[in-house]
Amino acid sequence: MLSPLGFSSSSLNRNAISNYQKNPLRFGRTGTFIEKVLNKESREKVIFENRHAAIIPNLDLSRPGQVLVVSKRPVELLKELSKAETEDVFQLVVKYQHFWGNLNKGKSYSYSIFINDGVYAGQSVPHFHVQLVPIESTKPMPQGSLRFAIDPNKKGLPKTAAERDERIKTIYKPFHAVSSEIQKFATQEGFKTSFSVMA
Repeated sequence: MLSPLGFSSSSLNRNAISNYQKNPLRFGRTGTFIEKVLNKESREKVIFENRHAAIIPNLDLSRPGQVLVVSKRPVELLKELSKAETEDVFQLVVKYQHFWGNLNKGKSYSYSIFINDGVYAGQSVPHFHVQLVPIESTKPMPQGSLRFAIDPNKKGLPKTAAERDERIKTIYKPFHAVSSEIQKFATQEGFKTSFSVMA
């Protein structure tokens, strides 16, 4: 039996379900925030998208260039993706690394690429996504310290609508600044982007 959040009841304990339900900024009655972005029901924009996947900035993080690569179809786990969906997700993972590296010539980057695949692995949103975090050589993360890579300032998700609006402005600012490069790369790779008209 599925919970209101789409998880199998047997796969979650009461505390996990409670934690999912408490944060209204992660979930809405019509789906996750990822679905709202993909359906253009929120202020966030899609950076790049191909047939089965899309890239959106990650409001939970504070490193420049950090993004989520998400499946367009609302599934929870990697194993639920089709072969075509899996290929499209990881095509965007690789292409975004090329885009970010070309955008920041003269700087050297490594990338943290990770998936919390399931609630016991720390998945906080029941929609499959890959977290992709550029790590600049001048600001390396401690070895073996994954959480430091994704949230060095321990900001976490915004708690109120006002905090969310402020985070959106902060996270999207560097992407708006390079909207022409986003458009050029999208055209070159055959991707779509929401950055064709800047707000």
